[in-house]
Amino acid sequence: MARFFVSSRMAELFWERKKVVELLHLNGHTPLFFEREPWIDSPDDAKKAMDDMLRRCDALVQLHYLTAGMPQEVLGDRTPIWYEFEQFRSHGNGPCILLYREPYGGAIVDPTLAAITRKVSAYPRVEKIAVKENQDWTGDFVEALARTGLEQDSLLDRERFVVRYSGRDYIGLLEAVSRILFRMFQMNIDYLSYAAVAKVGALCMTCSTPGELAGRGLMSKMGEALDVELRKLSESQNGPSGSVECMCDSGAGMFSVAPLGTACETSECFLEVRHADLPGQVHAICSIIKDLQINIDEAHLHPAEPGFPGLRTLRLWLSKKCDRPEPARHPGADPRCVMALAVDERLRSLIGVRSVGVQILSRGV
Repeated sequence: MARFFVSSRMAELFWERKKVVELLHLNGHTPLFFEREPWIDSPDDAKKAMDDMLRRCDALVQLHYLTAGMPQEVLGDRTPIWYEFEQFRSHGNGPCILLYREPYGGAIVDPTLAAITRKVSAYPRVEKIAVKENQDWTGDFVEALARTGLEQDSLLDRERFVVRYSGRDYIGLLEAVSRILFRMFQMNIDYLSYAAVAKVGALCMTCSTPGELAGRGLMSKMGEALDVELRKLSESQNGPSGSVECMCDSGAGMFSVAPLGTACETSECFLEVRHADLPGQVHAICSIIKDLQINIDEAHLHPAEPGFPGLRTLRLWLSKKCDRPEPARHPGADPRCVMALAVDERLRSLIGVRSVGVQILSRGV
């Protein structure tokens, strides 16, 4: 199997980055990447996730254009793409694909990036692709991919787990769970079902990772990490914590029963997202919803309809359960419309997302 770490500036090469991820996925490989600059929230956690992905990847794809990014203290005052290349090289001599856009219209390349490009170009196992303005480089990239000699990812030899949660419904709960599973354990989410009634939620999620990555004690580490994240959510939103279970999917069954009371809240928006079946994809979607301070009332993930191989469909029921005022640029607007527009706008530009459908639900339904 082959896992490719995709390294580039986020905004500057957004469309190239999106296309590379799609091409890797369509050609049977697993792309590993950050959906956005991770240094704002927690630099130490971002470095740990980056180091882990680089340690486990088989190959590197670097995209260069004009700038190298800001040096980060946690990376030894190196820029992320420089650090990523050096870390990748330190773990062996796997293949690297360097795709660089040639500057045009008098654009000037940052000297730091020029130095990085020279260093990557000198790497013994590099495939270089120079891209001119408006050039279609799809064929060149697929050919370079074939020359790496790496086999396609296998979905058969995987260690599978089931994660179950019962307890309070928190804004950002699915974002937190999916973030831990992806960033700490490179897990792919294969299925999830989540529902919340009267501020009580229940989650059932299955996830998988290649067998050789599972390692001894992985299940207990997952449980500990999820439990720590759950306590953080509880403290930040002033509520009692629920309980998380992690067990192999061949484990014994279990039932639990608890009263919910009589309160019932209704969802305001229905969202359907068809996306690539990739590690981190569910987390990226849930992260955007959390950023918008929107609650996920119910969620279901399952394979896309026949005719869409390698894709998943995520269906979500959403509501705005917070006192945060709506932006002033929408005075008097229906809050449901504002929420639907914001979600649609953010998700359509997300890497790996193929289609987005948003429906405003009638009140009381």
